[in-house]
Amino acid sequence: MDSDTFHEQTECIERYMIEQELPKEWAINDEAPGEVDRVIKDWPTVVEHLSQEGLPVYQPMVGRGGKPHEHSQQYISLRNRLNPEFTDRMDIPLILMTRDIAPGQTPARGQWESSVRRDKKTVYVQFCKAPKDRVDEYIAQGWVFYQRKPGPRLAKEGQGFRDTRPKLPPTQDVVTTDKPAEDTDRHLGVGNSLLASTWAKDWKPGNLLGENGSNYFVKARSMTYCAPEHRGEVIDDRLATSAGHIQAPERPAYAGLGWGGHDQWNAWTGAGRAIPKEMVEKKDWSTDPMAPAKCYNEKGEFLGTWPALLPEDQLPKRREPPVPLYDVLHGVDKEKKAKERRKRQYEMSW
Repeated sequence: MDSDTFHEQTECIERYMIEQELPKEWAINDEAPGEVDRVIKDWPTVVEHLSQEGLPVYQPMVGRGGKPHEHSQQYISLRNRLNPEFTDRMDIPLILMTRDIAPGQTPARGQWESSVRRDKKTVYVQFCKAPKDRVDEYIAQGWVFYQRKPGPRLAKEGQGFRDTRPKLPPTQDVVTTDKPAEDTDRHLGVGNSLLASTWAKDWKPGNLLGENGSNYFVKARSMTYCAPEHRGEVIDDRLATSAGHIQAPERPAYAGLGWGGHDQWNAWTGAGRAIPKEMVEKKDWSTDPMAPAKCYNEKGEFLGTWPALLPEDQLPKRREPPVPLYDVLHGVDKEKKAKERRKRQYEMSW
């Protein structure tokens, strides 16, 4: 029985004891050594009484090594309710059981087999869902209750039973390092070797495909290698990796086309390059959905305005305002959300 289940059940008992004046020995002392084992030992008496009162209870069973623990139970699917074969068994709980078998042994109907690694050896096992009223019969045939492997290491109760394993690093694209050509072997190692050994024999990872692809000055004018301040001077569309890298940072919700400065760096991040936040200008972007949209060409020249096409009541509702690129890169949106969260928590406390 896991900690959450244990405390949920004991709280139920304690509330019921206060109302019904049940035996004091049913009281739970969390600090007493061996308290869980004592509770489970006396559990049949508790279950019998609480079941008669119509209260929900868990029924732990003895597993491998005589250790009691809770088993999940399920019924036959209601889709079989009209099948004569299952009519008399619809209300009988099924319990998952398992046993070791010899390789090649054919499972009976309603059973299935698999292989697992145990003590560095491959072990063949069978599984079945035994009717609860026939569990003893199955145990006599060598079946045991199925027990899942122990879960992750958890902190103590006062720390909220949190997972104490070290957190895995998030998935990263080459844009994290801003050196996509140097990272290419880590992501495309097999593809690089195949490419270099087939039709592009003069090509090496980090070069551009085609004529003068290894020339330093040619590569320096490509999006893969040029400095951020010279990205507008790129004269060669070829890349040393791909134009389909993950867009980073991710575009926030409700940031429309052309809004917030996000689209000015699409080709740059698509080439696997990182956006230098010091080059992103801070602007006041309108969040009014009914405000006319201002249109500019690629050179930044103002062309005119575009009025709203739909009335406001026909626009989708926004759960939060959109966030411009400057705020995303400088963490301003995170600070705002943190302040709003603290404000809500303060209001809830009252």
